[in-house]
Amino acid sequence: MRKSLLEERPGINNSTLTALISVKWKELSEQDKQIWNEKAPEAMEAYKKELEEYSIVAAMKEERDNPR
Repeated sequence: MRKSLLEERPGINNSTLTALISVKWKELSEQDKQIWNEKAPEAMEAYKKELEEYSIVAAMKEERDNPR
């Protein structure tokens, strides 16, 4: 949903994008919402893994760039 809205409205700011996503979510049927809600836990796990990997790399870079 986010990607298609960004493609439809290039240059849109994040707060406006979030508001549009909220409107679209409210327009979805309960059945469509259920599909997205079922995908959410897997997406959250992927996000947490990516964040952890990023944090490790960022810490290593910080340590390399600013040795004690």
